[in-house]
Amino acid sequence: MMRARAVAVASVALAMSLALTGCLPFIPSPNPVPDTDQGNTVNATGFSTLTPEGIAEIKSSNTASFDLSDGQLTLEDVGLEPGTPPSDVVAESGKISLEIVGSGGTLTAESDHLRFLAADGENINPITYFLTTEDDDEFFAMIREGVERYGIDSTVAEEWISSRAIDSDPASDFALPLGTALGFNVSYDLNYDPSTPVQVIIVQVYPL
Repeated sequence: MMRARAVAVASVALAMSLALTGCLPFIPSPNPVPDTDQGNTVNATGFSTLTPEGIAEIKSSNTASFDLSDGQLTLEDVGLEPGTPPSDVVAESGKISLEIVGSGGTLTAESDHLRFLAADGENINPITYFLTTEDDDEFFAMIREGVERYGIDSTVAEEWISSRAIDSDPASDFALPLGTALGFNVSYDLNYDPSTPVQVIIVQVYPL
């Protein structure tokens, strides 16, 4: 009994001595904070994130880049927890310079609206953006540019373009065959109506 009391007194004395000298022992936190990309504007490899800070950076710089070279883009890749719905990014002025890196090359585009879907709660599929113009000739030129860059079937595209000139009702919603030249799928959905001021191509990018 006397020995136990002596040990207790010695322990108290040691603690008081350490406190007086500023040398308190280190006590690890029982709940360490995990290291995540939350709040970062870019991920570990330098590509854009879709955290609030990442979206603010995209809007500020009017640039965004994503990596599909390994065949997927996860929510964690863009700094979000699994199950978190990614937000659209709408440019505040001008257009966003978009890059999407694939195993066969890099897609580049200018768009004022980027959209992201993660239906399974883990992977972004697809990335969607919108190409717009008020000029018919520029609209057809954008289609031909997509054909050349992304491996879209040129025959189908040219037949559709030619048909607009001879059709009595040239308005059309038409999906071109997928392009796969960059190592991912590129879908061009054409929304064309010469009676409206703006023509739109809805582009969707998703893994093969």
